[in-house]
Amino acid sequence: MKSVGGDIINHNEVAEIYEAYLSPLVSELYVLEGYETSLINAHAGGRNVVYNCEKEGASAKILRIAYLNDRSREDLLGEVEYIQYLFEHGGSVSNVISSRKGNLLEEITHNNHTFLSACSKRLGEKCL
Repeated sequence: MKSVGGDIINHNEVAEIYEAYLSPLVSELYVLEGYETSLINAHAGGRNVVYNCEKEGASAKILRIAYLNDRSREDLLGEVEYIQYLFEHGGSVSNVISSRKGNLLEEITHNNHTFLSACSKRLGEKCL
């Protein structure tokens, strides 16, 4: 599959780009300073790069980075808005965390690739 930027890109390449370039920006956007991030293994057919974010004395968070062009920004925003709606109405889902800019979904461009990120509180030990 192709990323929004047009070049073929895969999960491992996105993880490398995150570690090398995106991590400081994402950390600033979602107040992840001091958090240890660990990559969650992708499952077959996975369409996101997902990180577990932990910091002693703070709520654990999940960071999701979408990188494929199979869904539009509006589709992804609709997903996180629906998750927030479910949370606000008693659904057993994790709460979506707005960025420092007040957005549920952030768009980040690096080397002609567009990445869409969202962050949420982690529900429990095994929940995404």
